[in-house]
Amino acid sequence: MNYIVGLLGYSKVGKDEAGKAFLDEGFKRYAFGDEVKLELAKHLNIPVEDLHNHNKEKYRDKMIDYGEGKRKDNPNYWIDRLRNKIIDEVLNGSNVVITDVRRVSEIEFISSLKNVKDEYKYKVVLIHIDRPGTDLDKDTATNYAVNYAKHYNKIDFTIENKYDSDILYAITKYEIKHKIYDNG
Repeated sequence: MNYIVGLLGYSKVGKDEAGKAFLDEGFKRYAFGDEVKLELAKHLNIPVEDLHNHNKEKYRDKMIDYGEGKRKDNPNYWIDRLRNKIIDEVLNGSNVVITDVRRVSEIEFISSLKNVKDEYKYKVVLIHIDRPGTDLDKDTATNYAVNYAKHYNKIDFTIENKYDSDILYAITKYEIKHKIYDNG
């Protein structure tokens, strides 16, 4: 069985850190934000690395504006960019982790994949990464998405990030084995 795992949570709770544990288990990483960066870099005619490295803060507002601008025209714009890539990976035998689930539409996209899992023999899991003290995000859409997922029972389980990144990694590895693979 193959897996599609979405990591949901506020900014700076450790979604990418938790994602590293999945990468070490052979999962392929995808992120909606990476698609924004690829397209914006092309639009600005700059190397995409500039949007990933120490210059990232310089472009943060442009990335947000560009991403939201595309969502205004089509709320599923970034989902549409990743949908076939993710499904193709899984149907070709890979496991996938999406490290930046932060919108209701992204939660619904992942939930919609659960509806077809039996036909394609893959399992879909949505994990909430939570860090005490990060109850609100500056981004109101992320706040709404996290509350939406909780209210409508979209979350399969939560990983609490109470410590440093090494402990989060270890906890995530444990959860992969015991809550994903053992229940697959």
